[in-house]
Amino acid sequence: MKYDELRELADERNIGFRYDICQYIKGILLNKYETIIIKIAAYWIYRVRSCIAHNRIGEYIMLPEDEEFIVEFAEPLLREVLYQVFT
Repeated sequence: MKYDELRELADERNIGFRYDICQYIKGILLNKYETIIIKIAAYWIYRVRSCIAHNRIGEYIMLPEDEEFIVEFAEPLLREVLYQVFT
């Protein structure tokens, strides 16, 4: 949301730019961002796991050529998610 849009919204509702209002809006936006990141990470981990575990129509089948993808992307992602969960 741009500054002008936020200003119009504040003027329209006659709330102004009080510190507590700004903190509230910031909290909502951060919560949405964190939720999106968590859902995306979980989805990517699930898809990689499905590619490894399943061998059915519609699933990508991991090949030896995909090792770089696993080592460079999937393992670090899983490692970081586990680190964040257990700390």
